[in-house]
Amino acid sequence: MINYTADCYEMKRECVKFAKNLTKNCSKPTQGFVEDMIYGISASKDIKITSISRKLKETDCGTKLENTVERLCRHLDRDLDYEGNIKQQYKKFVSSMIDDYPIAIFDNTDITKMYGKEFEDLDEVIDGS
Repeated sequence: MINYTADCYEMKRECVKFAKNLTKNCSKPTQGFVEDMIYGISASKDIKITSISRKLKETDCGTKLENTVERLCRHLDRDLDYEGNIKQQYKKFVSSMIDDYPIAIFDNTDITKMYGKEFEDLDEVIDGS
């Protein structure tokens, strides 16, 4: 039997760890907001504030859904210093995962358009086998 509760907690733990890494130099409200947004988006697979609010499950604690939505919207209105702290921390996090000489392979030969008549940007397909 699959243990869905353990999977859920593991996903939440990874989201919180990632959010804390991004918001090391930010204020506590900003840290909490980023944690809520990252977890809510990944759990709901949606970017609508109401979907995110439902997945946060704050209504189980007695908070109304409208209050959670308003709290998230209030934080979205504020300047969270994305350009400063969060963006720099994200660059550090990503650069630590990339080698000195990364290999990037882009295969644009699988582009198909069902009813397309002109394919102006497609190149010759080279067989690499």
